[in-house]
Amino acid sequence: MINGAEIEQWLAEMAWLWALGSVAILALLCWLVGRWRTVGRCRAMLAAFDDSTRGRLQVLRSPSAGGFGAEFQPAPDPFGAMEIAYDTGSRLDLWAWLVRGPLLSRDRLVIRASLSATPRQELHWVRSEIPGRARGREPHAVLWLVRRVDFVQSEFATRGLNPSAITHVFTELLTRFEPFLDRVMVLQEARPHVEVALCGRELNRDEIPPLVALVRALGRAALVE
Repeated sequence: MINGAEIEQWLAEMAWLWALGSVAILALLCWLVGRWRTVGRCRAMLAAFDDSTRGRLQVLRSPSAGGFGAEFQPAPDPFGAMEIAYDTGSRLDLWAWLVRGPLLSRDRLVIRASLSATPRQELHWVRSEIPGRARGREPHAVLWLVRRVDFVQSEFATRGLNPSAITHVFTELLTRFEPFLDRVMVLQEARPHVEVALCGRELNRDEIPPLVALVRALGRAALVE
């Protein structure tokens, strides 16, 4: 017959197993809740892009816990093609956070677009990088002009005879999205011509319409003669 002391001893010996099971159950619940929230956030972001122009979105990668991909059909003026890629992850996915690290667990949104004509004005900016193509490291570097944005202590490069409009739009992008903005490229030789990338924690869907509007303005400024 099992007495009370033996039961207490058994429970004490199994305490670690109960604790491990509790942690596993908690981690599973966090993963499920995080996945549900992340998919919902992706669908909201996709809907915001869909509402930002008169065109419709064709989904290339369905919203999931990892993000989504889509392209505009037709592409909004002045672009002949425009696509978006949104990569994200759950803030409650502890395993992914440990494996990828906090920096790699940030959201990343990339908008790529091809102009209907070759851009006349070009721009190159990457966060925390000096524009190497204007420092003599790229062909025809002499044609590039290095400029500085004092309020973010950053440099960018332009090329073209009338870069004032594209510089103005780029400054507007920095002013509104500086905490998230990671890369802005408008290049003749690139395909697609325009790339705007943002990186941060849980980008706000309310910022999508003004972001799309500024990317379109960037495209128009690139066509100024």
